[in-house]
Amino acid sequence: MDGVRGGRGVASETDPVWTAVSNTIAAEAAHGQTAYGWGNHADHGYLTDYTETDPRFATSVAARVSGAATGRWETAYGWGNHAAGGYLTGFTETDPHWAAVSTRSSTPTTPG
Repeated sequence: MDGVRGGRGVASETDPVWTAVSNTIAAEAAHGQTAYGWGNHADHGYLTDYTETDPRFATSVAARVSGAATGRWETAYGWGNHAAGGYLTGFTETDPHWAAVSTRSSTPTTPG
């Protein structure tokens, strides 16, 4: 009974998204098995803790990047191309009340 199980034909997966996910899972499982074969990683003296001491890094913007921030970046990346989202790209204020208030509040003054 080639290609037949229980009297029904064996279906082939045709969804390209599922196929990609399935292939990724299989590849990652193979990597895990390879690493498992290396034995207990804790026995090999891998780096387990580190304190950054480079003064240039400590004063850089990168030093202030947190794990929470990168998690938010990953979330936003998962939303896809933001340029295709129809976001506001330009605006002209037409409210005369706002124009009057914003002009008064943003006029620079010179200390006397």
